[in-house]
Amino acid sequence: MSWLKNNYLQIILILFLAILVFSKSLSNSFVWDDEEQIVNNVLVHSVANWKAFFTGGAFYAGNSQELVGTYYRPLMTLSFSVIYTIFGDDPFYFHLFSLIIHFLNTVLVLVLFNRYFDKTKALLLSLIFLTHPLYSEVVFYAANFQDLLFFFFGMLALLSKNLIVTFFFLLLGLLSKETAIVFVLLSPILNKFKVLPSIFAVLAYLYMRLVVSDISLIGTEINPLASQNFDIRLINIPKIVFYYLQNLIYPANLVPNQHWYITNINFADFWLPLIIVFTFSCLLLIPLFKRTKNYLLYFLIFIISLGLHSQIFPLDVTVTGRWFYLPMLGLLGIVGLAIKSKYFNYLAGVLILVFSMVTLERSYDWRNGLTLYAHDIKIVKDDFNIENNLGVELYRIGKIEEAHIHFQKSVDLAPFWWTNWNNLGVTTEYYGNTEKATGYYKKAIDNGGYYLAVQNYERIMKKN
Repeated sequence: MSWLKNNYLQIILILFLAILVFSKSLSNSFVWDDEEQIVNNVLVHSVANWKAFFTGGAFYAGNSQELVGTYYRPLMTLSFSVIYTIFGDDPFYFHLFSLIIHFLNTVLVLVLFNRYFDKTKALLLSLIFLTHPLYSEVVFYAANFQDLLFFFFGMLALLSKNLIVTFFFLLLGLLSKETAIVFVLLSPILNKFKVLPSIFAVLAYLYMRLVVSDISLIGTEINPLASQNFDIRLINIPKIVFYYLQNLIYPANLVPNQHWYITNINFADFWLPLIIVFTFSCLLLIPLFKRTKNYLLYFLIFIISLGLHSQIFPLDVTVTGRWFYLPMLGLLGIVGLAIKSKYFNYLAGVLILVFSMVTLERSYDWRNGLTLYAHDIKIVKDDFNIENNLGVELYRIGKIEEAHIHFQKSVDLAPFWWTNWNNLGVTTEYYGNTEKATGYYKKAIDNGGYYLAVQNYERIMKKN
């Protein structure tokens, strides 16, 4: 309580800026996986189904009473269900709770930074964390709630001095998203007695995931890069890391869930990013020679969390802004410890202003699916997911021919997927070619057992 009393003005400033930057997003619609995980996920519509959240995945499977998929995110699903049970399908409340958790996360960042920096520097670094547009999708995109939750519980575990409380928060973090393993690994750095709580949290999580839910640790991803050999994923790492560094400084490509990858080593896609990433890494390593424990903590947060999202392990997309949410904590800590210039406060103030404006502007792109995909498809070309999503939005407003073109392009780009085949079947059936549409539905079923394709296929079979 004494900390709150001494820092209430800082917290009020964080709250004021959070409302100023993100309030427009509260009126935005559901987009992308919001529909699959919330709107069309009937089990989430009642908290009475809470057992299903801990025994299955995150996606609805049609008429089944269980959730499917390789994502084990029971606390995310439970959170959706609580909000839906109380407020219904109004996206305002889902965006509101995302904003609240992001605000609380920023306050926790402030608590941590106040341990290492003076109050002014700690506040400025926290405001940069709050406003940076690179990962603004964590607030705009309700289906990203797991990223907010794992960070929230992980930070509480990191800051906690009680071993039982630490175990509790680490487990909640892991049940929100696997990336909480970073906090499991690093909590003992701040307190060596947290080794046992960390171990027990991992064991409890593995029991719930592998035994209770029977979900493997290795999932099947639709990202084309995930299906490539390790050597192909390896040569993509420089460009992946460069994407985050580039948009960290100049946030021009904020498109979420991108699926690009390279297969050949060339200067533009490999050597140039490698040179830049290597130079940046050397700059980060220099202060390590001072062997300061504080710097080591932030360095490990940055390196481990970024490494987990660099395709060393196959992931469902190539890059997306939300994956820099935790690395940003480590990077800001590094910057705070490394830069001693008296001009830092002025530079930080300018950055906060610029980042706030960019994030506010970006919130307008997210106001509905049509505005988001129509905007982002101009930035990222030939992405099968965006092509499909834009097709869905065009279909909904009656532009069937345009929708059909985008569905066809999505299928051409990703013939291994299932959602695009089903949607191509819908527009094909609309034009009266039932036989071809049936084949498309069958393809969607063969690729992934997509429940909407099953329903469409069975409907046509009954007519015949």
